Amino acid sequence: MSEHTTTAADIARHAADIVAGARAETHGDKLLNHEKIAAVWNGILAAAGKSPQRPLDAHDVANLMEGMKIARRYLGAYNADDYVDGAGYAACAGEIRARLESLPPHDPKLNIVSDSQIRWTTQTAPVAPAAEPGSRSANPAWKNVRLKRPRRGASEAKGGARRSRSGGRRIPRRRT
Repeated sequence: MSEHTTTAADIARHAADIVAGARAETHGDKLLNHEKIAAVWNGILAAAGKSPQRPLDAHDVANLMEGMKIARRYLGAYNADDYVDGAGYAACAGEIRARLESLPPHDPKLNIVSDSQIRWTTQTAPVAPAAEPGSRSANPAWKNVRLKRPRRGASEAKGGARRSRSGGRRIPRRRT
């Protein structure tokens, strides 16, 4: 960006050129791109045991990226690109929100994905609860998720009963 970009109109024009041009060619559809970022961030937060009460969506991602650009303005020397990129993310957030608002109401268990047409896909994994690390009791979706396979023969080695393959009743250990 040139040093002549100092008016609000210049910054907004430059941001529009980037968002509609180079970034659109590189990253594709804004809604799809930001939904993918939200999915990755939600996964990272879940793995860290810090899942939000409501999973992040594409609009959240664009707003958070704009916030990052705002934070960068307070560090170091003046960098016009921080303002241009911030304006670009604000524009993306506005477009994404408008597109989301234009969609029909949907089941919250469904995730919106768009590539040139809007299609609906179900989520494949539950979002971890925002509870203490290792606690799965707060979210019933995690009730039947097995994180570790039990060691085979551990209870049998101590003479205890083992579970049947159907998982229901206990079968006493056969003594030989």
